[in-house]
Amino acid sequence: MATQARTATRLPPEERRDEILEAAREVFAERGYQKASMREIARRAGITQAALYYHFENKEDLLITILEQFSNDFYQALLGCMTRAQGPEAGLRSMLRTHIDVIGARRKDIKILVEDKAHIEGQKLGSITSKERDILNLYTSCLDELLSAGRISGQSPTVVALGIIGMMNSLYHWYRED
Repeated sequence: MATQARTATRLPPEERRDEILEAAREVFAERGYQKASMREIARRAGITQAALYYHFENKEDLLITILEQFSNDFYQALLGCMTRAQGPEAGLRSMLRTHIDVIGARRKDIKILVEDKAHIEGQKLGSITSKERDILNLYTSCLDELLSAGRISGQSPTVVALGIIGMMNSLYHWYRED
């Protein structure tokens, strides 16, 4: 469903930037990165296209910013699970619940990550790839502890972690709160 364009008002640059990012999330989630236009993003943010370019260099800059914010927030949420957990089993349960909650709350972001990340050139993915690796390491270290303690059996913790992340990240396709 199309979202109405916002009405332009005088906002501090950081708030305007946040509005632009939210408009870009909407457009990318609805149309996909390749079909999204800067004109539509500007219209949804309630600003001119020229004003949009004041805040972001181009469409790829918007995509990278969205993915960096999401990856950082997602990692921090999972890291918090592990630091509060009383042991690896509780940590894994907490990470799985949090993973589902994040996907439910930020469906647009996970959809953009899964479907549109491939449109960014390799070296520009640096911090996003780094956070993805950090998330994988959180799951892997937790599973490794469970394997070492004999609480789970035999497979490579990395392979299992990749399977978990892949399954969890696909939830946005069908997950509905109701």
